[in-house]
Amino acid sequence: RDPVIVGESTTKMLSHGLRAIAMGSRLLILGESGVGKTELARLLHRRSGSSERPFVHVNCGSIPDSLFESEMFGYERGAFTGALARGKKGLIEAADGGTLFLDEVGEIPLQCQAKILRVLEDGLVLRVGATTPRRLRLQIIAATNRDLQQLVLEERFRRDLFYRLSVVTLHLPPLRQRAELIPPLLERFLADVNRRRTVPLTIDAGCRRRLETYSFPGNVRELENIVEHLAVVSDTVATVSDLPFAAEPGSVAQHSAIPAPSEQPEPLSPAAFPQDFDLRDAVRRYESQLIDAAIRSVGSKRKAAELLGVDIATIVRKSRASASDVRV
Repeated sequence: RDPVIVGESTTKMLSHGLRAIAMGSRLLILGESGVGKTELARLLHRRSGSSERPFVHVNCGSIPDSLFESEMFGYERGAFTGALARGKKGLIEAADGGTLFLDEVGEIPLQCQAKILRVLEDGLVLRVGATTPRRLRLQIIAATNRDLQQLVLEERFRRDLFYRLSVVTLHLPPLRQRAELIPPLLERFLADVNRRRTVPLTIDAGCRRRLETYSFPGNVRELENIVEHLAVVSDTVATVSDLPFAAEPGSVAQHSAIPAPSEQPEPLSPAAFPQDFDLRDAVRRYESQLIDAAIRSVGSKRKAAELLGVDIATIVRKSRASASDVRV
């Protein structure tokens, strides 16, 4: 399934990507989580005439550090205890003649980056336990939502590897900056869910307007999940009340559940202040509610810190949210 291509800037980005592949140049796709980096990489692979060749998608963040080298480069028989008797082809070799897509490339362990660099520079891969490298023909596409230049400054990512990967860089803007994509994406995801429903779902005008003004912190993936949600909770017509978020467009907390304080609060009666009322305790409780709401809204403590304009240490210290419920 091809990504939705709308607008001159998106068409130009696709054109640049295809030209880079035609010249054998490496591509780096940057963008927030959920913007469609994987879909763009697959599209470039298909449109470049490589649809019959392998496309190997490697999520570098999902491979444990201790297994990264053997999974990526493969190994010879007897290379280590527990190795298969016949050895094993690595993921890089599996992409020979096609495209190797290094997703979440910023998560590659530092100790393995030198071997990745050799693949990029010489087209050679050396299995664990082998003495002779194998020559490969690969198109490399990498993607990340991390700031690789910052990782380089922190000495967590090799500078030479960064420059080898970023020959041509494509920036995928977040969905909030590409509002023109929302209607066609909505129609696509609606068609997808209707293929799985016995009674087709429609989305009324009010619900569509709300979606078109929502900021989508989770980007395209969030829109797809919202349509899936509507397909479950709505009988035949989805309305605003069926949406999983309640913020009004243009409100102080447009894409969150954070309560916006009123400019002119209603006066409170003396009954609202019990004899043991403690202002500091009340402020702490309200602050904790705001932090919890921000974390639930954007999905992580780090993003909540950015939303609230404080550092991550403050959020960690003051949040009551369990680490098992949200990711830091």
